[in-house]
Amino acid sequence: MPELPDVEFCKQRLEASLVGARIVAASSRDRRLLRPRAPTTFGRALVGRDVREVVRRGKWIMIAFDDSRVFSHLGMTGWWVVRDVTSVAERFERARIDVARGRSRVSLRYVDARRFGRLVVARDFAEWDALGPDPLVDGIDVDRLASFARSRRSIKDIVMDQKVLAGIGNIIATEAFWRVRIDPRTPSEALSRVQLAAIARALRAEIDRELATRAKAKDDEWQDVLAIYGRVGEPCRRCRATIVRTVIAGRSTAFCPECQT
Repeated sequence: MPELPDVEFCKQRLEASLVGARIVAASSRDRRLLRPRAPTTFGRALVGRDVREVVRRGKWIMIAFDDSRVFSHLGMTGWWVVRDVTSVAERFERARIDVARGRSRVSLRYVDARRFGRLVVARDFAEWDALGPDPLVDGIDVDRLASFARSRRSIKDIVMDQKVLAGIGNIIATEAFWRVRIDPRTPSEALSRVQLAAIARALRAEIDRELATRAKAKDDEWQDVLAIYGRVGEPCRRCRATIVRTVIAGRSTAFCPECQT
């Protein structure tokens, strides 16, 4: 599933191709992906528009025009690719946007094998407005985190709540908790402000590390540097205990039962 660093890279690709360009063609026939579901609405809303900006917040990307917007969520397997306008359709291609800047034309294709992504055409979008601060853009405010960490909810459930921190996903959270030696199942109310501050620093450091690593890696090579995510049954790289799996808020979570206490 794409995480914040992936979506940031995707946003940068869209920004480079779209901002200042005019949309000359747009199409999608995937009613499962689109909101509104009518395919004709997607084309009518985009064609002839000049793209003003592309903004990422959490795992959402917003493409803004003068009087409307398109909100894109990559779901589990979604991705935007840039192609020549003469290129044939991609496998699992769900939407296409062709743009012109002067005499130059490029085609952006939304590819999504499992079709859990979304493309929302709207002036305003409540789900976007409800997102919490973005760790990469706004930083992570410890006081805000502490204000939510006053319940029996696990700390991992708290930091992955998109209304608390927009964009924190399973990989970033799992790696960050391992690095600060905190059990992700811990009730948030049991943690001190010092521990919450350490978690905030670890989350931001993990985002920065994954951004740097993925920028250099090819395909899934970046996963080789992950310390604990995807390594259930393997020895912990720190204490050599066997990494185990649990489920927190419906999400599979790897942790070390010895050094994450």
